[in-house]
Order: sequence, then C-alpha cells, then structure tokens
Amino acid sequence: MPYPDSLAVATEDARRLCQDGDLAGAHLVLRDALAGLPPQVRDPDVAVATRLFASVLAALGDPHTARSSAEVAYDTCLDVFGPTHAETLAAAATLASVLRTMGSHADAGELYEYLAETLSTVEGSRSRPALAAQADLATAWHAQGDCARARATLAAALAAHREAYGEGDPASIRMAARLGRMARDCGEFAVAQEYLDEARLACQYHLPADDPLTFAVVALQHAPPDPDHQCGHGRTQTVPVQRARVIEWPPDEAPEPVTAPPALVPAPVQIATVPAPARRPRHRAATTRIAVLLGLAAVLVAAGAGAVALARTRAPQSTDTAQTSATGSPTTAPAVAAEAPRDIRLVDHGTSVELTWILPAGAEGPLFVSGSSGNNPARPFQTLLPGSTTYTVFGLNPTLQYCFVLTLVYSTEVTAGSDPVCTRRGA
Repeated sequence: MPYPDSLAVATEDARRLCQDGDLAGAHLVLRDALAGLPPQVRDPDVAVATRLFASVLAALGDPHTARSSAEVAYDTCLDVFGPTHAETLAAAATLASVLRTMGSHADAGELYEYLAETLSTVEGSRSRPALAAQADLATAWHAQGDCARARATLAAALAAHREAYGEGDPASIRMAARLGRMARDCGEFAVAQEYLDEARLACQYHLPADDPLTFAVVALQHAPPDPDHQCGHGRTQTVPVQRARVIEWPPDEAPEPVTAPPALVPAPVQIATVPAPARRPRHRAATTRIAVLLGLAAVLVAAGAGAVALARTRAPQSTDTAQTSATGSPTTAPAVAAEAPRDIRLVDHGTSVELTWILPAGAEGPLFVSGSSGNNPARPFQTLLPGSTTYTVFGLNPTLQYCFVLTLVYSTEVTAGSDPVCTRRGA
C-alpha cells in the first residue's frame, strides 16, 4: 500500500539536516516518521527512509540499532526495486559499512563483493562506484587477514582510479593512504611510508590547506600499526604487492580540487536496466554470523567515504582515517613548544558526553578527537576546525566507560596530544 506523502517529505527534510550536520535532528525526524508502521512493509518510501535512518544511527554511534534498520532496508529494497537499482546498492553499501564497523568482516565482504561485481557490470569496471566498492572489499579482506589479496586488489583499484580520475582526486588520495595503513599493519614500513608520502604530497599539491582530508593524512602519519591485526589469520607472512606507479607532481599542473558528495547521503547512482545477477546476495541469518565484537567504532556510512563517528574498538575507518608507518622520517622540532589542549572538562549525559578545553596561546591548527572504551587504544574519529574549544559526542552506550584524547596539529610533522579524560560511571 502507498504511504502518505509526509514520509517522503520527512525523508527529504532529514537529508537536508544531514547535509547541514544536524544528525540528531535527522534522527528525530526519521524516528517519528517511521514510528508505528507495521512490520515487514514493502514500500519504496519506507525502504528509502529506513536506509537513511540506518545511516544516521551508524553515524551517531549506534551500530547495533543501525544494523537492524540496515538489514530491513536492504531486504525491502531488493524486493521493491530489484538487485541493480541505485537504492538497493546504496542499502547494500550502508549494511556492509555497519557490519564492517561491528567487526563482521566476512559478511561485509560478501556485500562488498556483490557491489563490486554489480557496479562493474552496470557502471563499468573503472567507474567511481565500482572502484570504491573494490577498495572497500579489499579493506574487508585485510581485516580478515587475507592481506596479499587485499593489498593487490587495492593497488589495482588505486592504479585504475589514478589513471581515470587523476592522482589528486580525493578518492585516489584515500586509497593511497589506505594502502599505506595496510602495509604498515603488515609490518612493511618502507612500503607504507611510500604510499603515505604520496597521499601527503597529493594533499599538498591538489587540495586546499584546510581540507579535512589533509588533516586526516597528517594524523595518519603519526599513528602506530594496528596491534590487533594478524596477517593470514595469525600466520606471519611477507606480502608482495604490485606497486601503483609513483607520483610526480608538477606544482603548476595541479587540477582544481574535487569536492566529494556528503558521505552520509551519497548522490544517487544512475544505473542502467540490466538483467538481475544470478545470485541475490541476502545476508546470512544473525545466528550464523561470526561473533560480533562489542563496543565498536561508528563510522559515517558510505562506501569509500569518510564520515567517522566514535571509534570504540577496531574501527575500519570507512573514511580512511590516515595512519602512518612506524619508520617515518625524523620530525623537525617546532619553533615553539608543541603544547596540547589543557583543562579538559567532561560532562557526562549518559548517551552523550560534552567536552570543553582551553587551547594553548597561538594555537592555529585543527584538532582531532580520539575515543575508546574499556582497555582499547584511542582512535581518532572527528576533525575540528582551528580554534574549537568544545565538542559533544552523541550516540554513546550509557553502560560503557569511555576515554577521550584531544590532539592539536601544529604541522605535518608535529602534533600534541592531551592526557586522556574519562567517564566515571558508577563511581
């Protein structure tokens, strides 16, 4: 049965709120619009609204609830639109990103493989969506320890993307940074440094100095390897990988910066009508899934994009938060002492935490907010503009303890991190 126009209107209102950065407002609009609908509704407007609701929940740091909505949206889109429709592919990407955030990398990999195959067929193997899906598939394989296949796949996607869209395209830069992170996690620090240097140079020559991707690459160059990563499911292995061609960037040939669409609300993909693929890739039942890691990172959910929410354990940074090799070049001492933000105050509201702080005199760089729960290492999840002195983290689990660190960026070589400030729930 068709549903009132008010549902479609609410969905468009929520999209605008997302684009304005008001995720909490979008959550309220969609929650109220979807409340009271009967279960297992098969309606196009309901499918679209539910998919967007899942994306908002994930971005707010509630992947468990987001997973339920994403599964419903994906199944509904398959039935209503078919397996090659833009909304179905967007729903598959949302569900895959949520599953990857929760640590269900095998299930996420199945969806990314479906996306890569389908998008290559209907959009072309060198289209942006197809290459982004290949990059996300490589990330899922890497998380499972299938590092040789992951890095070879991502290197091929990077080479194709550079050839088609240029070395300074933001997606090319993200892929290079992601390859650097993978190599670093596998212990190949020299290879990692090459890719991360390429990403940094790409930002320098092709993006504005205040572009958030530039800040992310800077942060990546100071991050350690993932201590939980195991190549080959725990077996040490040397991973040969075909190098994408090395970049040479004449400063006078830098193209105009490319502005990516908002990660949370990706632009619809126009897909030609083709026969449905032989397999309908529905996710396996929850009882057969691999065990879900509790208290995980929340990411802004679009395939290959990067809106990242609170990282609680191992977050696959679907924006690829940059990280670097442990054997990077020596840093140059700054002209002044690199001081971290001080007098950090935390006000705990249960499902949210308000942070305030004082910046050192003369601080002009951006800040990164990192978070963790339990004994997990802090991981960056939010970039703040220079001069910021307050930030509120939404979508927290009121039963978990959290710690936060503020890092001030002085240059591409120098950052200063604060001591962690933590919740004291139940104390």
